Amino acid sequence: MDPGSTRRFEMERMLTPDVAVGDLDAAWALMIGQVEGQVLLGGGQPERLLLCLPGLVMHAPLRGVAPLGQEGYLVALHRELGGAEAWARFRVGEARVPSGEGGLRRAALCLQLWSDSARWKARIRPFGTNTQRLGVWHGDWEELEGQGLDDAPDWLRERLDSGEYAIRSRPLGEPEPASGEMEMALEILPAVSTPLPEDPREILVALHGAIDREILAKGLPHPWLFIVRPEHVERWHLINLGGLPLDELVRKLCQQDAALGMVVVNNGVATLPDGSSNRAIISLGEVRRRQSRRIARFDADGSAFHPAVFSAPVEVERSWVEDPPLVDFELMQDPEGVDA
Repeated sequence: MDPGSTRRFEMERMLTPDVAVGDLDAAWALMIGQVEGQVLLGGGQPERLLLCLPGLVMHAPLRGVAPLGQEGYLVALHRELGGAEAWARFRVGEARVPSGEGGLRRAALCLQLWSDSARWKARIRPFGTNTQRLGVWHGDWEELEGQGLDDAPDWLRERLDSGEYAIRSRPLGEPEPASGEMEMALEILPAVSTPLPEDPREILVALHGAIDREILAKGLPHPWLFIVRPEHVERWHLINLGGLPLDELVRKLCQQDAALGMVVVNNGVATLPDGSSNRAIISLGEVRRRQSRRIARFDADGSAFHPAVFSAPVEVERSWVEDPPLVDFELMQDPEGVDA
């Protein structure tokens, strides 16, 4: 990697609950939930970088970003990417840590670094896999914290030492307006007959009890958005977002009338330990400004789901239901309907 060279590093917005700026406890809870879901469903945790910015969380895979032997470049990215906008930076992955029997064991790792000091904080949790290649925990989370390399165990040091690498990160900026034509279809469903639960996981369970058969039979060709309103439930078929971030479109649609809660259902991918990928359905539910995520991985032939994994509910600073979008755009006046 040549000194002074410019590299483009692509990041995406995560379909996750937002966290309030400066709330490190909530940020850690979100990161741990992400790692636990990936390990349990995918049997491992690929190396990823996650940035907490005002109103959103960005993420990107780190595999193939730096040539072999240039681990320091990834450390520099971890410390500096996002500039002053990023109020917290995390790297997740796996580590080989000492076991009680004198050997090494596989562990999930979540690591936070600071750009203005040598401070670091890490949490690790040992795990293995079963015959279905699903993750199995072999202990609880353990926390380590220190200043610089001298406080770090040997297995962690390569993730802390940036060596001769230094980067300057350009501002990541606000969401851009939609660049293309949006295509959506609306379906009106009966109203919810019981009060909405306080826990968003309950609405995720209830919804998927009604739609999983349909997904297995017909597939999920595009994201679905379910908006719970006092008089009915809307199912939006989000066929083409027109370049608009999904969360911004959800906020716009929820703001059209009184909304009590929402669920977004989308396709996703779970990465397995051998590097292969497995399709999954990822859903995000929000009730009373609390959000939770559900991940259900397809079995080998796509005819059934493995047991779903849920993240713990998180209270969000920017609601997808109650708060307006950050960018201004117009919706079509008469969305196409679909047959029930």
